Amino acid sequence: MQRNHSNRFLSLLASGLMTAVLYLTASAQASAQSLTTSQQATVSNLTNASLTIKNQLALGTAFSAGFAAAAANGTIVDQNAWLPAKITEQHRNDYNAAVGDFRTTDFYTAKQFLLQQAAVATTNMQASISDLASAAVDLQKAVVVNQMVSAITDAPSAKTTQSAIAAAGLSTEITASQTSAYNTSLASVNSYASQAASFFRAANSTQITGNIDAFKATYNKELSNAYASAGYVSNNPYVAVAWGDGNGISLAQYVMSSQGFYAANSPFGAP
Repeated sequence: MQRNHSNRFLSLLASGLMTAVLYLTASAQASAQSLTTSQQATVSNLTNASLTIKNQLALGTAFSAGFAAAAANGTIVDQNAWLPAKITEQHRNDYNAAVGDFRTTDFYTAKQFLLQQAAVATTNMQASISDLASAAVDLQKAVVVNQMVSAITDAPSAKTTQSAIAAAGLSTEITASQTSAYNTSLASVNSYASQAASFFRAANSTQITGNIDAFKATYNKELSNAYASAGYVSNNPYVAVAWGDGNGISLAQYVMSSQGFYAANSPFGAP
């Protein structure tokens, strides 16, 4: 019963962590894929300008059919009847300006790129949390054993507990591979969490995004072909973006100060 209770608790804990991570992943992906205010304005302008041309074309086609029918019936149509379907110089200028703006707009900015990197890191963290939960299940017998032996008060109860532990199959040793799986997955959660946090912070730093956007504009680079890294090494927070041809930009000391990270011996949420 104790073992089942502990496993259920562990399952609920893992489920809660996964729900939180899924929310973060979805939020990051949605933010990375959402249009910025200026991007939305560009799209809206072209939508409206092209819709005007589309409506005028449809109206002109309908008028043309009406004029032809009138001619067949011997009905004389006013010579200015076509004017409501006219494509004006203003229509043309509005469309050309909108399509030109759309053609040159960057729809994958540094902010969106970094948010996408945060989403990837969060997804990897999600997988590591799943691995951690599985590894912890294998080690859960130590928790149950602890609960049982903590209740020992004398030799008879010790003997009873010894038999109970053996009968429950809990007397086997913990293997090196089991602890390795646990340690590796926990370290991965730690690493990916730091990466995700770094990318999130970098994405919200106008100094970082401005530098990256300026760099890619200067060297005519597409962020879709870039590789990003972020971390906190030797008290030096950094975010870096690199391309396969060797070009890249590294921004250190911008992500966060040392106060932005909790001390190794007192992580957030630790008992």
